[in-house]
Parts: sequence; C-alpha cells; structure tokens
Amino acid sequence: MSEPKEANWDIQWIPRDGGRPPKVPPNPRWPTGKDIDISSPGLSRCRGELPYVMWPERGLGLLTVTCLRCGVTTGITTAGRPDDPISLTQNCGG
Repeated sequence: MSEPKEANWDIQWIPRDGGRPPKVPPNPRWPTGKDIDISSPGLSRCRGELPYVMWPERGLGLLTVTCLRCGVTTGITTAGRPDDPISLTQNCGG
C-alpha cells in the first residue's frame, strides 16, 4: 500500500451537550491518544495529526475534518480525555 499524502485539512471543533464531562472513564489502552484509520485498502489516502490543543478540558465535542484537496469531510468525537484521537488517516480523492 502506498504512503498517504500529507493532510491539507480544515479542522473545526463543535462542542456537544453544553460542555458536559464524559460519562465513562478513558480507555487505558490509549493513554497518549488514539490514531484513527478509516481508509480503505487500495485507495488514495491522506494522513495528518489532529490538533489536540483544540479540545482538551472542554467536555464532549465533534471534530469536523474537511480535506481541502477533495472535499471529504469526516466527523470524529472527542471527550477531552487522554484517549482522544491524535491523528487521522482517511481516503482522499485529491
């Protein structure tokens, strides 16, 4: 499989549920964040780091990640915890 392209994204964070804290504890399997890969084998991909500084300690939220090359938009939930996503690999048509 070929290496993914460097990300060229617009990232927005949208708070959910009035900034309430998460109801479940963080998953100890990812004490320093989780890498998210939603790409399909054999297709073009892009990969980038997610700016964790956008959402810690804000409670629940949603990251919208829009590829500026091809327009694909991905939604990723956050909770302001150590197991939040820190990177994303997704399919890219650009």
